[in-house]
Amino acid sequence: MWLLGGRKAKQLVGLDIGSSSIKAVELKATKAGYELVSFGMEALAQDTVVDGAIMDAPQVANAITKSSTPNTSRPRTWRLRFPDIR
Repeated sequence: MWLLGGRKAKQLVGLDIGSSSIKAVELKATKAGYELVSFGMEALAQDTVVDGAIMDAPQVANAITKSSTPNTSRPRTWRLRFPDIR
């Protein structure tokens, strides 16, 4: 993954907010590409995210916290994916 300005991110966290769960991955840049450091997933209650709209923001925020990787002291670059809007 490249950042604006052409430099490569050394630490990268990806967050996928879906209608049934939230997934987070932490990647580390290596000479061969990226290496998976950690993965977290937290299920969402039904109707928390509906048709791409977050209906219960506190529950989504709580799920993000639970699914996030534990080491938050290092600076990271985040990439986000939201549900498709139909």
